[in-house]
Order: sequence, then structure tokens, then C-alpha cells
Amino acid sequence: MENKTLKVVVFALVLLLCIALTFSAVGCSPERKIEPEQPVLENQPIEPELPDENENAIEPELPQDDEELIEPEQPVLENQPIEPEDPEQIVEGFWAYNKLDNSLGEVLDHEEAELVEGEIYQILDSDLKGIKYTFTSAGGTGTVVGGVGDLVHVEIPKDISIGGKTYQVTAIGNEAFMQNDKIERVVIPEGVTIIGESAFNGCELLCDFNLPEKLTTIGDNAFADCNSLSRIALPDEMQTLGDYAFANCKNFTSVVIPVSLINIGEYPFYQCFNFTDIYYKGTVKQWQVINGDWVYPLAFGNVITIHCNYVE
Repeated sequence: MENKTLKVVVFALVLLLCIALTFSAVGCSPERKIEPEQPVLENQPIEPELPDENENAIEPELPQDDEELIEPEQPVLENQPIEPEDPEQIVEGFWAYNKLDNSLGEVLDHEEAELVEGEIYQILDSDLKGIKYTFTSAGGTGTVVGGVGDLVHVEIPKDISIGGKTYQVTAIGNEAFMQNDKIERVVIPEGVTIIGESAFNGCELLCDFNLPEKLTTIGDNAFADCNSLSRIALPDEMQTLGDYAFANCKNFTSVVIPVSLINIGEYPFYQCFNFTDIYYKGTVKQWQVINGDWVYPLAFGNVITIHCNYVE
């Protein structure tokens, strides 16, 4: 009986040993979750490798103390005016102007100056105000092309002597004094035959000026929007009055027209709401030749009285 019991015990120990060996071979640790493989996506950006913290960044090379820094060359612009370094250097006299931008150039001597055809020149007075001109050497003439400074009273000279030659002022150029809201009085010399387009356009304070006896042409819009004008007497040699020459002159009331005026532009007195009288120096028959639409639509219902055979 004891032997039988012993055998049972031995068999049980052997069985336990076999089981222990089996578990030891397979492994008894708990199961680990198997992570699914991530899909590989094509054309993905490659992340740049970050530099190791221990790697030193490459510093740009700095010039040594004894090395001279090279400044980049400035571009050279052509036809630039010579500007005075100090405003106090701008003195009374005869100055050249750059024709591209009308900026101040260099002072010239009246007696020794050699004028360049088409260039713009200016004569400044003691208050550094003045008039700008262009000159034509062949004809010996000058044209007023503008003014400088807050001009209130403008007196244009009859002629200018430069470089031993005298130039007669014969014209006031296009837009010469346009939108100058300071001018009140202008003296135009005998010898001026042309007042250009928009020469005094927008000079709202202009109320006192003369028209030379030899004047033949007043250009388009020459005196438009001159609200201080009230009456104009066109000279006896006037031939051409441009389109809208005195348009929008709110206080304009009357005009004297000579027999010589035969070329009258479109609506020279357009929107002159107070315009009421035309004094014509010719006969009724002569008036009928130049009479036309330029007279009546201009005043929007105003009664225009025509006075023929007018004598000043």
C-alpha cells in the first residue's frame, strides 16, 4: 500500500514538472498588444533633420576692424538740376530751370548767358518771386510759361536783355498761371499777341488786367473760372476767341467785341449767369455774319442785348 502511494506521489511530481517545463518554454508573461503597421503615404514632405544641440551654428563672417566697408555705388541720374545747397543762396537774378521738372538750376549772368533753345529760364526779384520764360533765338522772342511764389501783382516786361541780345515778350503760354488763387492784377505789355489755352484758368481773384492793342488770339479756357471778372473789352485787332474762353465767370456781365473778331469758338461765355450785354463795334449787317449759337445758349435763359455800332 505504501508502495502504491509512493508511486502516485512520484507520478504527480513528474506531471507537475512537465507542466512547469512547458510553461517555461512558452512564456508566462501577459499578452502584449500588437500595434498595426502605419501605412506609408507617398509624396510626403521630408522633415528636415534638426541640428544637434551640441553642434555650433555657423556665424556670418564679420569684417575685421582694419577692413574698409565698401558702400554700394549710387545710380547716376541724367538731366538732374543743380540744386543750391543752402536756400539762402537763392538770390535775386537770372536763373536757369531744368525743363524736365522746372526745378531750380544755376544762376546766369544777364550779359554773358548763352540761352539754350527750349529751356526754361526765370527772373527772380528781391522777394524771390518771378516769372518763367522760354526764348526763341531765331525770332528773338520770349514766351511767359509760368510764375514762382505767391504772385499777387504780375507785371510782365516788354522785353528782356540777355547775353547782349534783347528778346521781346510776345506770348503768354498755355497754363502759365492756371489755378493761381493769389493773383489779383496783371499788366500785359504791348507786343503780346497771344494768350494761350488756360493761361489764367481758375485765377478766381483776378479782377484787374489789360489786353494789349496788338492781341490777336485768346486761347481755349484762357480766363475760365475767373469769378472776379465783370467786364471785358476785346482789342480792335482781336481775331480769334477760343472755346469756353470766359466760361463759368460767375460775375461776368458784358463784353465789347471788335469788327476784327471773326473766329469765335464754342460757347466762350458758357455758364456766365449774369451776362446780359454785348457791345459790338460793327454794324447790324456785320453782326449777322458772326451771330450764331455761341451767343444764346450760353446764359441759360438770360436776355442778351446786342448793342451794334458801339463806340467807346
